[in-house]
Amino acid sequence: MGRRSVYMYGTSLDNTPTGQVGCGLGMNISSGKSGLVQPTKNIKKTGIKHNIDGLDIIFQVTPGTEAPAEMNFHFPQYRALCMAENLTHTMHNIQTPHGALVRDARMWSRYLDEALVLFGNETDIVFASHHWPTFGYEKIIQFMSEQRDLYAYLYNETLRFLNAGQTCLEVAEDFVLPPSLDKLWNSRGYYGSTSHNVKAVYNRYMAWLDGNPAHLWEHPPQPAVKRYVQCIGGTGTDALDIFIQKGVEYRENGDLRFSATLLSHAVFADQTNQTARQELATTYQKLGYGAENATWRNIYLVGATELTSKITPSTLAMSVEALQALNDDQLTDTMAIRVEGAKAWDYNFTIDVMITDEIKEVQSGWHMNLSHGALTGHAIDYLAERAPLEGTTNLTIWPTRAEFIELVSGAKKNVEGIKYNGDPNIWVQLISTLVTLDTGFAIVTPEPVKDANWKSTDAAALRFCPS
Repeated sequence: MGRRSVYMYGTSLDNTPTGQVGCGLGMNISSGKSGLVQPTKNIKKTGIKHNIDGLDIIFQVTPGTEAPAEMNFHFPQYRALCMAENLTHTMHNIQTPHGALVRDARMWSRYLDEALVLFGNETDIVFASHHWPTFGYEKIIQFMSEQRDLYAYLYNETLRFLNAGQTCLEVAEDFVLPPSLDKLWNSRGYYGSTSHNVKAVYNRYMAWLDGNPAHLWEHPPQPAVKRYVQCIGGTGTDALDIFIQKGVEYRENGDLRFSATLLSHAVFADQTNQTARQELATTYQKLGYGAENATWRNIYLVGATELTSKITPSTLAMSVEALQALNDDQLTDTMAIRVEGAKAWDYNFTIDVMITDEIKEVQSGWHMNLSHGALTGHAIDYLAERAPLEGTTNLTIWPTRAEFIELVSGAKKNVEGIKYNGDPNIWVQLISTLVTLDTGFAIVTPEPVKDANWKSTDAAALRFCPS
């Protein structure tokens, strides 16, 4: 997600007329540190009211809209309504191009309607996280109604096409918004787009397969392209030149989409072919300059840049502050998704972690199991420092929460200095299975022209922002 964010937000582009000119929802992403403050209150249902420092706030929970957990909130003393990211002056994303869970367009529309009912008559100002406020009852009702109908139409019409047997690409190709919505500035696709939002609605229900048996077990892009080259004349430069020539012809005839397809095939057939790379970059530039959608523009222009110069790795990283806000389950998950499966196939051991949170003055236990290449776990009762029952676990450790975060992050590579029972080398074995992913992996070429997409390390380190 972080690597693809470089494309979506154009963070590697210069801020020039031929570079990054915005990202649709705003001008650019923050250059500050990311963090996560652990909550002190949980809002679990709509209608809950809290008074915070003399200010009354009424909450509306809206899960599955712009995020899996989201909420709007009303300030009755000011007759002001904050709509988080659920109401913006552009079409938002049902699924973001940098990758995330597909959002529920149906519920997005329903929650906008609910907000109208709950707060419409009590609101003189509506505002959102990224965008400017709207003033006045009539304008607010109109704005919220338009956005409600936009997401409802995207959902309903997509499912109508879907149920008629059209595939994801076919639905996106044929989909047209009603003129009454299409002409509105707040419905234009500057951030989200009709095309990729329709695909998102479709994929939420039908997933990646369009039902065609030919698409059930396809070759990956590079092996497939090499076969295409063989079909039109072998493996030499002559066959590749045909791809390049035809790609240029389609571009000159105005079909930039198929030009990109053919020239991308040429690059994947031989990523060292500079003519193929340059011609594909030219096509991407033209697609970018013609895009109304800011994120599409950025994606095309970053692709063009990486074809002709160097890859820009993601700078997004998880801060120590964010790690401190994660619970035991979430912390161990950050390890589980970095286990290199094949390296861990033959391991079979368990670790019990007895954690003392010195700040909150609470204690918790977590059981970790590595078998069949998968790291799993569950909560257990905290046990005082004593020898574990024979045969129940291979290693038990008693870290503070700060020490456990150091172990998980790789800042601490062994249990030295931490009280333990059992075999301390078990933790070293676990760490040896973890990988540190390269945030500069290839996207517009089969592989970067450097050492490797990712490498295994003994550090198991997460990428940290300086604290």
